[in-house]
Amino acid sequence: VGSAGWIGRDLMGWQRWTADLATATGERRNIQLPDGTRLQLNTDSAVDLSFDPQQRLITLLRGEILVNCGAVSPTPLLVKTRHGLFEGIDGRFTVRQERDCTRLSVVSGNVAIHSPHTAGGLSTQAHSGQDYLVDQTQAVVAPPPDMDAGAWADGLIITRGMRLEDFLAEVGRYRQGYLGCSTDVGDLRLSGVFRLEDTDTLLAILPKTLPVQVRYRTRWWVSLERST
Repeated sequence: VGSAGWIGRDLMGWQRWTADLATATGERRNIQLPDGTRLQLNTDSAVDLSFDPQQRLITLLRGEILVNCGAVSPTPLLVKTRHGLFEGIDGRFTVRQERDCTRLSVVSGNVAIHSPHTAGGLSTQAHSGQDYLVDQTQAVVAPPPDMDAGAWADGLIITRGMRLEDFLAEVGRYRQGYLGCSTDVGDLRLSGVFRLEDTDTLLAILPKTLPVQVRYRTRWWVSLERST
């Protein structure tokens, strides 16, 4: 592993130890905040919290969260990432921070996106069913996702015509080690409801619907190849 890989690994460990709330790989947490807001952390995620009479701020350090807004308050409910500030007005929404952008998915209700790059400092209003990608230059409407944004909170991945390679990348977030596929099966499409509590059982189901076989080189190195 190169020095950059070790630095990244050390940083992730440091965030878990120093964050107010964090999850390990494969873990999810459900917390009720002082104002009644329900906060759920997805796998390998970390947040800091600043809740007092002056502010209600969730800083997403890494990973993904689902926010279910609590009681109406004169103090805005804010989620901060490297790429922008998201104000939960009502309803439920997920915020997922990637390396180059943050993805907002509004499950229900409305969210205001406050970005330093928005012309005139105006906010963008995101409504129920909308997805936005926010990066260092802009906030744009994202194409409809090929999986349900908040299904992970119920321990599920729900897909609609999702590429197998992308599906495995998503499942890989919930397990240690390498999970991938050969290039000749990466574009196969997958639709269905899959449970996350046992990813090995999940993988064992795939050959029943796709022309693939699951190969375990070790417990931590798993690949899918075209069946023979």
